[in-house]
Amino acid sequence: LYRQGELQAVLEKGERLSGLYPDQAFLFSLMGSAHAGLRQWDGAIARFSRAVQLRPDIAEGHVNLGKALSEASRRKEAIACFQTALKINPDHGDAHYSLGVALHHEGRLTEALPHLGAAVEREPNNPQLRNRLGAALCDAGRPAEAVAQFRRALEIKPGVIGTLIHLSIAYEALGRLPEELEVLGELLKIDPGLADVRGRQL
Repeated sequence: LYRQGELQAVLEKGERLSGLYPDQAFLFSLMGSAHAGLRQWDGAIARFSRAVQLRPDIAEGHVNLGKALSEASRRKEAIACFQTALKINPDHGDAHYSLGVALHHEGRLTEALPHLGAAVEREPNNPQLRNRLGAALCDAGRPAEAVAQFRRALEIKPGVIGTLIHLSIAYEALGRLPEELEVLGELLKIDPGLADVRGRQL
């Protein structure tokens, strides 16, 4: 049912089964994922919390709970969950990425960058990870390093508007006007409606 996207049905069946199998962490984790798919964050937090309570030794459970807490704007609690996941499994790429994102949102860039970098090391061909690392580098005042990340992300997946906008911002920070205008021109080719992108008339 979950794979078919019938998330409400998953929850209804899960409620029945949880009465029969109250100690099955997987069941509560599945219900948490269904709540998350429906963007019911309180429900997701409750279910993932129960799963973690039953199986505190599984890193993925702490990551799932942390993501739900992040979505509910409970970022400090989410950070603690991701940190716990990494204590259990220091090589957990998603925990590194999620922790890096949460720390970035909190403005804790010095702490965020190593975790975002670790996520990229584990999945070097993931453009989303490189784009996020680049954005953090830009915010940390390291636009030259950011450019390298954005350009690699665009090599992997060309034409992504968000990445192109980030790249143009990095070029602007470096004072590299020709490259900035070239990127803005690319954006205009993709979508003429972006003529005013970033306040630059193309």
